[in-house]
Amino acid sequence: MSGLHRGVFNLSVFNPASEITLCESLMDALTFWGNGFRHVTWSYGTNGFPDEHQKALTDFSIEKLFIAYDNEEGANKAATVLAEKLQTELPQLQVYRVVFSDGVDANEYALKVKSAQQSLERLLRQAQPMTTLTDLQGQSEKVELSILAVQPLASDKAKATPDDLPIEITDKEMKCQLDNLFYRVRGLDKNLSLGQLKINLLVQVGDFLHVDTLALYQSGQRNSFIQQAVIKCGKDDKKIKNDVGRLLLKLEQLREESHQKAREKQSETITITDEDQQAALDLLKDKQLITRIKKDFNTLGIVGKDTNGLTGYLAAVSRKLDKVVSGNDSINFNSG
Repeated sequence: MSGLHRGVFNLSVFNPASEITLCESLMDALTFWGNGFRHVTWSYGTNGFPDEHQKALTDFSIEKLFIAYDNEEGANKAATVLAEKLQTELPQLQVYRVVFSDGVDANEYALKVKSAQQSLERLLRQAQPMTTLTDLQGQSEKVELSILAVQPLASDKAKATPDDLPIEITDKEMKCQLDNLFYRVRGLDKNLSLGQLKINLLVQVGDFLHVDTLALYQSGQRNSFIQQAVIKCGKDDKKIKNDVGRLLLKLEQLREESHQKAREKQSETITITDEDQQAALDLLKDKQLITRIKKDFNTLGIVGKDTNGLTGYLAAVSRKLDKVVSGNDSINFNSG
């Protein structure tokens, strides 16, 4: 994508996030955002990653970056180059590749699958780490990604489901007693993205306890917590590992129920006043509507990319139409 690239789309979510999904196009970013994955931005194409994006990753101490570029040769090479650059300059950053079906981008994928939200969540969980290995002679060897065909979702019967746990839930925390081990979970409500599960977890037996903040989807942090809990609580590692696994499944269930309630609340019919309705109609009839929309996108940081901004606007409002606007549609804009 030619021209000067300025601004970081969706910068406001960098502050509370520990991970960010990076898309190739604005349409792909809006696809993730519209399906509940709000910690997302885009890089102005495969070769447009500006310094501002890297600065944001540094300033907000982002831990994980999911590159969700298209699954085609050029995008795969660009993702590998970008990952190598970031891992050299930001060694604390973990970079992962989200793998779509062959030749497909995020928007196309979401339109093809039965449940876009569940399918995108699964791809984020199955994202492949992009690393640089060093052999015995000290030579740096770049690891090529093995692009795998996306497998269909498992049937509902085959999915693992959390068993009933004796839990107590308040506004601030969840408590659970498993045999003689007491567990307390805090911070579940801060997980706005379905691709992360970062909590504060305490385990206690008598006067002995261990507490830490960890990302449950990261096996290293999970195993470290289990090992420390075994040492401090004097319990068998299999017992604590099993407990943590049961808690993880239960927390996933609670988070999904919370998100479902939020979606239902958003879908509730809203009654507007006659005054507000007239103001909306006046806006739609405004001959300068396109110009006003362009100014709004410039305010958001999408500068000099009017076509992309208008396409994103149409994609968002077209959800009420019989045919939703997709990345494959050809659109002609008349600035009036």
